[in-house]
Amino acid sequence: MDSSDMIDAQFDRAVEIVQGLPKTGPIQTGYEEKLTMYRHVTRSIHFVVLAAFTVRDVDVTRDAWAKHKDLHPLEAKVMYVEALIKVLRKYSDKTVARDLVDELEAFNPAAPDLVRSGT
Repeated sequence: MDSSDMIDAQFDRAVEIVQGLPKTGPIQTGYEEKLTMYRHVTRSIHFVVLAAFTVRDVDVTRDAWAKHKDLHPLEAKVMYVEALIKVLRKYSDKTVARDLVDELEAFNPAAPDLVRSGT
């Protein structure tokens, strides 16, 4: 599996995780975190409707897209995973959050700093 395949698989799993988070569960995202992830997911796959990321302000959605219009889709996928891992690490006292971070980081053991660095 080459690195782009690993990034795609990691991204797909991250999207599954986000879509599976209960609205009132132990892991919650704030508005800015949702907006950051929305920005990256829309750039990654150009258009997606995620129930977990309902952004009601059209101007915010447009601005989020414009801010990253030149970002390569693979880079946006990495940034999406990074944003999710950052959210999960806020809940490091929760076993489920730690397990999800471990799962996401296991996708690319040859380059662990790619997703952990936040760059």
